[in-house]
Amino acid sequence: MSVSTPTPTSQRSRHGERGLIAFLGALAGLSAMGIDVVLPGLSDIRVAYDLPEDSTRLSLIVTIYLFGLGTGQIFYGPLADRFGRKPAVTAGLGLFALGAVGSALAPSVTVMVICRFVMGLGAASPRAMSLTIARDRFSGDAMTRVVSLVMLFFQLSPAVAPLLGEGLLAIGPWQGIFVFAAGIAVAIALWTTTVAETLTDDRRLPLTFARTAQSGRTILASRWALGHGLVLMFEFTAFYVYLSSSELIFDDVFDREHLFAVCFALGAVIQAAVNLGMSRLAPRYGTARLIGGVVGSYVVLGGVFFAVTVRADGHPNFWVWLALLWLLNALHALVLTMANSLAMQPLAALAGTGSGLIGTMSMMGAAIMSSLVAATIDGSATPMAAAYLGFGTLAGLSLWWARGGSPVAVR
Repeated sequence: MSVSTPTPTSQRSRHGERGLIAFLGALAGLSAMGIDVVLPGLSDIRVAYDLPEDSTRLSLIVTIYLFGLGTGQIFYGPLADRFGRKPAVTAGLGLFALGAVGSALAPSVTVMVICRFVMGLGAASPRAMSLTIARDRFSGDAMTRVVSLVMLFFQLSPAVAPLLGEGLLAIGPWQGIFVFAAGIAVAIALWTTTVAETLTDDRRLPLTFARTAQSGRTILASRWALGHGLVLMFEFTAFYVYLSSSELIFDDVFDREHLFAVCFALGAVIQAAVNLGMSRLAPRYGTARLIGGVVGSYVVLGGVFFAVTVRADGHPNFWVWLALLWLLNALHALVLTMANSLAMQPLAALAGTGSGLIGTMSMMGAAIMSSLVAATIDGSATPMAAAYLGFGTLAGLSLWWARGGSPVAVR
């Protein structure tokens, strides 16, 4: 009986794939870390700028970062299709580090908000390029498997980053959080120099307004790509309400601010675990088949979350509220992975522009809508629950509409 052993070539291939996934995970994780590592320091920042304890003004440093993260992607996409993925990544990492240092030195909330926007613009590149590079190398359910593994880093960043933030606050002032973020960006920029470029010369596109506009029209004309992009936008909106307001709700509604970092981290670990499961399920059952059940479950659970919160007049039992929130965010993680993969499926020839356009549409729309919801949170958890139900329902309708399109590649 003979036993087959992996050839050196296949071993190198697997090793190369693992290295690429780790690099893409670092890119995706950086955009999340730009939010999560800052959250434990919000109370200290309020004190530094003489803001009331229940002030929602600091939610701007989260939402404006997300706004920059959304708007920036549309510019990096065409640049990456012309000059390559690596130059686009490096430029974004430089902006991220610059904005982080500026945030640490900001003399006022207004200046910090501006610097956080610059950080978001910088984070837009690694966020868009992680999907673009994945699409360069993979397609279909194989891409979903890879994106699921990449998202492990994206979800583990929220698990680790708040704890890192707490640790940095224990040994120094809140400014150290931003200096740390800048250092991580520099380290990833050095890593980028060791990674092979995935855009070949024959696939480079001219950087002209006419070409970019035509590419945009082509992408938006794909009902499949646009529909799954709308799923992303509405899913992101509910999750952004959570990101920008959860610290305030823990403190102002439940008086459990001391549990915030741990609970936030545990929720992120749950998201990472379900994405690991998705990396195994997608090749077996198919991404397009699985996403319908996940989105449907999200809507039903969102209805339960809303009913429990409203029945308690915006002050439900903390542990019931937290358990439902963890489950909803776990389902969100699955939708995020699958919708990204499905939206990019027909866009192989326009991977950079497609990733940038869909990323800008979904994240900028979510940042605007979530900021409107976050502004209504005042001593009650009801607005957040309404966001999960309402935007989850809109995501379900968008998925139903996308199913009328075709995943055939566009030119």
